[in-house]
Order: sequence, then C-alpha cells, then structure tokens
Amino acid sequence: MFENAPIGIAVADLDGRFVEVNRALCELLGYSEEQLLLTTVQAVTHPHDVGDFLAGTRELLLGEASRFQSEQRYLHADGHLGWALVSVSLLRDSSRRPLHYVLGIDDISASQRNERLRAVTFAVTRRLGEDVDEDGAYRSILQGLCEDLGWDVGQLWICDGDEELHLRDSWYASSPESAEAARVNLEAGTLRGFDLPGRVLADRAPLWIVDIAKDPSLAAVVGASLHGAFGFPILNAAKATGAVTFYSREILQPDKRLLTIVADIGSQIGQFIERKRAERALQESATLIRGVLDNVADGIITTDERGLIEFFNRAAQRLFGYSLAEVHGQDAKILMAEPYRDDFVSHLSNYLRPGKAPVSISGSRELWGQRQDGSTFPMEFRASEMLLGGERRFVGILHDISEQRAQKDALEYQTLHDTLTGLPNRTLFNDRLRQGIAIAHRERKPLVLLIMDMDRFKEVNDSLGHHIGDLLLQQVALRLAATLRQSDTVARLGGDEFAVLPAGGTDLHGGSQAATKILHALEQPFVVNGRNIDVGASIGIALYPEHGEEADTLMRHADVAMYVAKRTKRGSAVYAPHHDEHTAAHLALIGELRHAVGHDELLLYYQPTVALASRRTIGVEALLRWRHPKHGLTLPDQFIPAAEETELIQPLARWVLHQGLSQLRRWADAGLDIGLSVNLSAWNLHDPDIPDMTSDLLDSFGVEPARLTLEITESGIMAHSAIETVTRLSALGVGLSIDDFGTGYSSLAYLKRLPVNEIKIDKSFIIGMTEDSASASIVRPIIELGHNMGLQVVAEGVENRETWDRLVTLGCDLAQGNYMCPPIPAADLTRWLRESSWGRP
Repeated sequence: MFENAPIGIAVADLDGRFVEVNRALCELLGYSEEQLLLTTVQAVTHPHDVGDFLAGTRELLLGEASRFQSEQRYLHADGHLGWALVSVSLLRDSSRRPLHYVLGIDDISASQRNERLRAVTFAVTRRLGEDVDEDGAYRSILQGLCEDLGWDVGQLWICDGDEELHLRDSWYASSPESAEAARVNLEAGTLRGFDLPGRVLADRAPLWIVDIAKDPSLAAVVGASLHGAFGFPILNAAKATGAVTFYSREILQPDKRLLTIVADIGSQIGQFIERKRAERALQESATLIRGVLDNVADGIITTDERGLIEFFNRAAQRLFGYSLAEVHGQDAKILMAEPYRDDFVSHLSNYLRPGKAPVSISGSRELWGQRQDGSTFPMEFRASEMLLGGERRFVGILHDISEQRAQKDALEYQTLHDTLTGLPNRTLFNDRLRQGIAIAHRERKPLVLLIMDMDRFKEVNDSLGHHIGDLLLQQVALRLAATLRQSDTVARLGGDEFAVLPAGGTDLHGGSQAATKILHALEQPFVVNGRNIDVGASIGIALYPEHGEEADTLMRHADVAMYVAKRTKRGSAVYAPHHDEHTAAHLALIGELRHAVGHDELLLYYQPTVALASRRTIGVEALLRWRHPKHGLTLPDQFIPAAEETELIQPLARWVLHQGLSQLRRWADAGLDIGLSVNLSAWNLHDPDIPDMTSDLLDSFGVEPARLTLEITESGIMAHSAIETVTRLSALGVGLSIDDFGTGYSSLAYLKRLPVNEIKIDKSFIIGMTEDSASASIVRPIIELGHNMGLQVVAEGVENRETWDRLVTLGCDLAQGNYMCPPIPAADLTRWLRESSWGRP
C-alpha cells in the first residue's frame, strides 16, 4: 500500500532527512528515490514555508498535537513551484520516544493556483481601497502579489512628466539574496528601454523571462541570484503609465492564467494612480477642481459636512436633469431613489462625522439614482473626502451603469428564455416544474404536465425553408399563450417541442381539457408570409405523483405519451406504463446500431479548430459517422437519440474516445502536435465509470490529459446528477467545454462553480451575425462573459471571411467552420494540416 499509494508518502528522521519514499512522491517532486534519500524535507520545501513546517514538527515533538496539516509550496526538480497538502504525524517507539515523521503529500497545485489567482484581483481592489496614501497602497500591493504568487522581489515603476520610468516602490522577501538584488535595482534609478520595466512599457504588454541569466542585457542590471522575471504594464485607458515587475530566485515557466489576469490588475493600479493624481489636483485649487470636474465623463458632486450640495458638475447635471442652481444647498439624498436614501444618508454621515480620520476613496457600491422627472436608473457610486480651505468636503463620483445593467439583464433573460419565441426555455421550465412538484407534495395536490410536438413541422421546414418554420413557431407560441391561462407556464424546449405546466392543483381531467383546448386552437390554419399553413400537434400527458415523483421522470413519461399520441394520431395521450415498449422500427434501429459498433461500420471525421490570433490549427474535433449498409453515411443526430435510450451510448463513447486518442497518438508520432475534442452525451455523465475509462485510454495511448477536451452540452453539464462525473473528469486534467453555448439553460452563477475551461458559441448565432444585428448583439456579450469568467471562447459555424474578421474584432479566441475546413476523414486532414495555410507550421 505504501508503494502504490496515489499520493506521496514519506518517512523522515527527526532532522527531516528522508528515510523512505514511495513512487508517487518521486513523481510529484521529479527526483529518483536515490536522490530523495540524500536530501531533506526542508530542501524541497519553499523557503517561505519552511518556518511553518518546523513549527508544526515542534508541536509534535512537544506533544501539543498528534498531527498537523498545512498547505505549502514544494520545489520540483525542474525548478517550478507546486502546492501540496502536507499531513505530518510522529511515530514513537514503545517507550513513547520519537522515532520518525510520517508525511502524506497530496498535490493541490492546480486548484490552489486557480484559487489564488481568482483571489488576486479582488485582493488588489481591496488593498487599493483600504490604504490611505499611495505609498501604503503600492507597498501593500507588491507585498501581497509577491506572497500570493510566490515571487521574491516586486517593484512598481511610474512614468514621470518626461515619460521616463522611475522606481516608485519595491518589496522583497527577507533573504540576503533578495535584498542585494533589490538594492542593485534601486540604484539603477531611471531605467533604459532594454531593462524589464522599459520593455514592458514599450510593448504595453506582459513579459515573462524564464531565466534572466540567458538575457545578458538584463542580467547586467539584476542581481545574479535572481532568475525568473515577469512584468506587466500599468494602464490608464489605452495609455501605459508605468510597470510592475517581479523577480524570483527560481527559474520559472510562464503561467498562462496569471498572464490573463494582469491586464485587470494593471488597469486597477492605473486608475488608482490617476485618481490619486486627481485628488492632488483637487487639493491644490478650488478653481482647478471645478475645471477638472466639469470635464470628466462621470457625474461628480461635493457636499459640505451637513450633506448639502455645493458642486454639481456638468455630467451630473445631464445625469439627473437638474442645474447647479436647482440643487445648490439641497440635501444630496434627493438624488437617490427609495429605498436607497437611508443607506446613502448613513454612508455620508459615517464619512463626515466629527473626529473621524480622513479616508481614501471607498469601494464602489451600486445604488439607484432618481432624476428630476422622477425616473430612476442604476449607478455605480464611489465616495471620498477632501480638505478645501481647511474644511472637510464629501466627494461623490456617480457613473450611469444602465447600459451594463441592460446587457447583464438581457444575457440573463436569454439564458432563461427561448430567443425565437420569447417563451421560457428548458431551464426556466424545469425550475418551475420542480417548484410545482415541491408545492404539490407539500399541499398534497395533483400536478399535470403536458409535452407537445408539432405534426408535419418537418415538412414545412423542408419545403418552405427554416425561415418560414421559425415564423410558424413564433405564431404557435403566441396562440398557445392566448389559449392558456396567464398562470400556466408555456415553454419551448427546443425544435418544435413545447411544454405546458398548468397552474398548481390541476388534475388529470384538467390537463386533458387543456390539451383539447390547445389542439382545437391549432386547428385553424396559420398565415405565414401570405401562405396558409396547416399543422397539428401531438400532446403527451403525465400526472404527479401517479406517473412519477421527480421532474425528470415526469418529463420522460410525458414524452413517451406524446410519441404514443403521434403514432396513434389521437392528438393527445395519457402516459401508461405499457407505453414504454419500443416500436418495431425503433428496436430495429437499435439492433442495427449495436451491430455497427462491433462490425467496423462507424468512423470518425475531424474538423480543425483554428486560433484567430495566429491563424493556425491548435486542435481538431472528432465527429462520429455511421456507414449504414442501406442508408449510406449517416449523421449522429439520426442515431444518437436511440443510443441514449439504451446502454449503447456507453460503448459508443468508448469507441469514439479510443479511435480519437489512437489517431491523436499517430499524429503526435508524425510530428503534428495538436489537441482533440470529443463530444459526450448528457447520458455519459450519468455513467460513474466514464472518468476511469477516459484515464485508462489516455494512459494506453500515452496522451497527456491536457491534449483532450470533452465537449458537453449546456443541458448535460447543468444536470445535478452530472456534477460528480464532471468534477472527476476535470481532476484528470482534461479540458471541459460547454458545447452549443447560448441555446441551453445554464445559470451564470452556477457556471462559475463548474470546472469548465471553454465555451463554444452555437453556430446559429455565428452564421447570422454578419447579417443579423440581433445575433451579433448576442455573440459580443457571450465572448465578454467567457473572458470575464476566465474561459476560452470558440465560435462554431464560421462560413466566410466576413464572419472570421468580425470574430477577430470581437476578441474571440478560436473558430471552427467550413471557411477553414469542413469535417473530413483523418487521412485527408493529415494532408490538410501539412499543406493548408491554416495548418500547423
């Protein structure tokens, strides 16, 4: 058990020297067993964490604890830093004399690093708000970033009026090497363009240097004991006004996630510097204050200690509709909407109460303002104070966030409503269904569910086109809403499938009556673009609790009943257990598919994924095809639903992963270093064996987990029962992508907690974005949302150069589509990768 344990385990003597180590620890630290037995625990522990480790062992020796546990950094043999959860206990002999330490060392580098990086931006915001003066803020930020991110030296450089960089502040760890290196840099004073700060400032972009020793111009300025270096610009709007640089005694490889967050940190510091400069200007002259404040974009007000308005800049006048004369001497609370007035008055009183020490600008808060005409609007509010003529003044900075709020609300609305019909979508409907079941259970009342599928709708799409089909669905939605009660929930689940949840307390008779009303309403032909279109519907009915006590069960049984109604052409049908029997045709399809899995009738096509920045292929998506002996090449949407109803979906997933990883191995051996994306069905996520199967296949083909990305639909990843499987897959190190993003029903708050790396914007939005402003208005916030959540964004369905260029402008990361390459067999793709300008160099 010791040797085969999944985590690092070691026995060390009382001086910390390793006595025995297992294979997992050797792999974690990058040393052989012989090498580790010649060193100590302290030697492989980060110097900043050695003190905590020794303090814990002293407690064990003194009998103050039987075991201690801590998160600490370790030093890998190749020089990089990692995080581990270290558990230490003391082994004693029969006389209770200490013999050895027993250590359990579990690698938590990825989760610890991600958590620390997420906290870094918030910590910078907090420190900028807490520190009264600039020196305190800069020192606090440098120390925090060094300690949080593991750097030995931190420096902040600011441009003076002549655009020359000067060292504003620095922080270094308490070690002689770091102190000497910092002293050398301090003496450098003004730096030239070839130094790290100068390069960062010139490029206005982050710069990472793995080893300073390999850069002679930089090594001449920086102490010889330092190796890794990193810097990012301080930005105010688009202008670079300084740089923040870090140095480490270790050789460090670039941290891509760190590089993604420093732009926001640099912007925060730049804004703070600019605010401090503005504050100094405010202190110098009341005339200067008026001139400056009247020319800024945000509304600014000043009040005396009683809260009476003294100054009201032009932006504030435009924002609230008052002139300065109309508000001068008025209580500032007239600008706040209820119920925010009391909060504002309390906030103002706290700032200006007698004897309170001066404070810097507060953190922002969101309030609602009230205009002169009584209308209200959301605004971001920041407060500070200043001394003017020896008297204290309150300064409020007000920024209208109506547009941002509207975008946020619109995106939230889109996640809960169908974009075509405006009806609730699957997520909102499922939520209301679960709420309805909970209420019905509590009140012991029935609950009825209706699932409706349009008849002859495919004929409309095939003969008249999808545009007419969409217009028809919009009219169907309007007719349903007009037919049913306002208290009933009507939703579009997707395609031509709708769902109805009558108000609570409706029994089976009431549900049947609702179905009859719907069918009667749909008898009247629809007039679409001057055409009379006659369609019907098939409705399945399921009743709580007789037909199921869970939402998923009710949905499934109502769906079964709907297919019975469609097959029997009765219009509607109530679920009965015998309905679960499959039709002969359905069973035949399942049998043919089972035969296909074992008789080489399946194959994979591949479609490249291209980085918009480099115009080079970084990976491919594996797409399943079926060489049906009668029907020819068959697309997955014609047989995957049948597989999902049986146990076939699991061997299908294994086959695709096996074939895809096998091909990826062959490409790697041929010098084509790319990644692979594989689609998983939502049903695969209910299989507890899928993570182990994936891990075994990765090991079998010698593929790094990071090379594999698993694509899961929004509905699949949001299922509660899928969370454990998704978490285990993420723990393997594979990437997770949300496929067809924007068409499902994901909760933004919920997505933030999921271990996903990527979202793929559904091609329905991408294909129409160059001609349809509505699609473009959806794509932009989705890209911004993905980046704000630290996710990579992929656009599907790029069919032309215009769409490509638009995505580049919007800052999208990756793209797929026929413009670059359609799905093709592996052999054809191999030639394409070597010959196409989109292929890898």
